[in-house]
Formats: sequence, C-alpha cells, structure tokens
Amino acid sequence: MLRLSLRKIPSQWAALATAGPVAFYALLAGGEVATIRSMVMISVYLFSIWIGRSGEVKTTLSLAALLIIGFHPQAVFNLSFQLSFLSVLMIALTFSWWKAVFPAAPAEKEQSRYRTYLIEPGRLMLLSTLGATLGTAPLTLFYFHQFSWIGLLANLILIPLAGWIIVPLGLLSALLSLFGGEGFPLAGGHQLLGSFYYRLTGFFAEFPGADFHAAAPPLWIIVLFYGVTIWMLARGVSWKWMAPSVAAFFIFFLGVGSVRFPPERLRVSFIDVAQGDATLIEFPRGKTMLVDGGAGGGFNVGRIAVAPYLWERGIRTIDYLVGTHPQMDHIGGLSYIIRKFDVKEAWTNGRPRDLPFYQAFSEALEAKGFDRR
Repeated sequence: MLRLSLRKIPSQWAALATAGPVAFYALLAGGEVATIRSMVMISVYLFSIWIGRSGEVKTTLSLAALLIIGFHPQAVFNLSFQLSFLSVLMIALTFSWWKAVFPAAPAEKEQSRYRTYLIEPGRLMLLSTLGATLGTAPLTLFYFHQFSWIGLLANLILIPLAGWIIVPLGLLSALLSLFGGEGFPLAGGHQLLGSFYYRLTGFFAEFPGADFHAAAPPLWIIVLFYGVTIWMLARGVSWKWMAPSVAAFFIFFLGVGSVRFPPERLRVSFIDVAQGDATLIEFPRGKTMLVDGGAGGGFNVGRIAVAPYLWERGIRTIDYLVGTHPQMDHIGGLSYIIRKFDVKEAWTNGRPRDLPFYQAFSEALEAKGFDRR
C-alpha cells in the first residue's frame, strides 16, 4: 500500500477498483441504452478521479456527453439523455452555488452524531433533489404535461431506501446464489421490501395535487429558463435574486399552462387513438363533452393520448362524459380520464359487460359517486 501511494493517492486507486464492478453491474442490469449511458457517465467521472481532476464536474459531464453523442448522434434528441445530463448538471451547479452563497463554517473538533448522520446527509439529499427538480421539471411539463412537487419530499425517503437497502441486498442475494442451493436467497425479505417500497411510493403518489398537470410551456421559455438558471447558479447569485427568479418561471409554467380560453364557436376535435374513438366537443360558453376515450389494455390510450390532449388545451373539467357502448376501443381509456379529471356527468347506454375493462370503468365511476345516465 505504501508503494502504491507513492504513485497515486488511495481515492485514485479506489476509483480504479470501482470501474470493474460498475461495468459488471451495468451488464447485470441488462445493458440497456439508459444503463450504458449511466455507465459511461460514471466511468468518465472515475477517470477524472484517477487523473486528479475530480473537481471539474462540468468538464467531466461534457466529456461523457461527447462520448455518447460520438457513438450515437441521435441520442441528443432522446428524452432520457436530456433528463440525465440536465439533472446531473443542475445538481452539480446547485452544490457549487450553495457553497458560494452559504460558505461552510470552520469545522468543529468533534461533530455530534446527530449532525454527522442526519443533518449533513439530509442537506446533501435535499440539494440533490432541488437540483434534479430544476433540471427535469420544465422537460416533464413539456413532454408529459406534468409537474410533481411531491418528489422533493419522496426522494428524501425513497432514494436512500432503494440505494442503501434494496439494491445492496439484491446484490448480496445474487452473490449467495452462486454458491448453490435451491431458490433465490433471502427471497422472502426481497418480497417484503419490494411490497413496502411499492406501497410507500403509492402513498406519496396519492397526495392531493401530487401530479399537477398543465399545458406544455413554449420551447423558447424553457430555453430561457435553463439559460437564466444556469447563469445564476454558475455566477453564485444571491438567493434573494435566485429564489424569486425560479419561482417566477414556475408560476408562469404552471399558471399560464392552466389557463383555458373557450372557443367562440362550437369546436369538435377527433383525437387519434388508433383503432377506436375519442371525440372532444367544446361549446362556446366553455362546457366540454368527451365522447368515448379509446382503448385500455396493455397501454392506456386514456393516459398516453386523450389526457395529454385535454391538458394541452387547458381542460380540467369534463361536463359530459359519454361512453357510447361497452366495447374496449370506445370506453377502455375512460377509467383514467374519470380518475384524473373533474367529471360532472357520465352517460352510457346502460348495457353492462362482464369484462375487465368495463369493470375498471364501473369502479372508476363508483369511486367518484356517479349516478350514470
């Protein structure tokens, strides 16, 4: 160890030793495009540690992006690529901004365990979550018409639970399975942890207003947001200017995206739901009627086609929801619409069917307390 330390410091040797397990884990996870991209990003960072340039996070991130684009130029148009690099960039800039605006006090001779194991890790998690939210929120609004504020709280609990307990336990079980024996080691514990994690995620998802929906903001506003925010973070602008500026952007994103102007004349829109029907009727005084909602099944057309179209038009209320007849390509997607929108009346032809898609439709209506007409 002494001889090795003459050439490189321990953290550099640790980075070299980590590169192998990172590559192995990427292959173990299936080698998908997103996984390989993460492996490239981590490997470049480990290399920066090896050459003693770990402090230059922005340079490291740029090099990782160039490597990926060099092998796959179309990656720059991939949503997951955009979200990955913008979130990491914003996290790095948020940390550097925090250090510039709130310089650390001189370290105490002996910090309390409360500060070491709770305050400091909690602050790091909160700053990471804030940075990731700044990096991804405009894009999720643009692509998915959705902003989830609950992530600021949920990430503080869900990420440590997954990263420090669930994944390490899974890797431990994978290693134990190499030594033979029947079944997967600790399978019961994995089942309990997985179920608990799923219920906990559902608990956060059910918070009122956890997934706020609005129309997609204009692309030029998104570019302006990133330009201004990155400039302010990089320059270490005071929080007295930073906080109002970011808040103003989000008020614009969410506020303007929620405004709806009813048409002056009757407007009928036929929504593309592949084989199936979905027709939106907007009346001059603002009322709306949705006639059918496409298919459900393997992928929910109500979620991926009908709802985004309604949100893009600023529609949150459906005055008349009409399910013309109980076939999957007509009402299969309406259960999602019932859950996510304020539906005033529901009309059907009164003929029930003993099939899963109709049962989901009926349960959604019953949960809202509708008397079907």
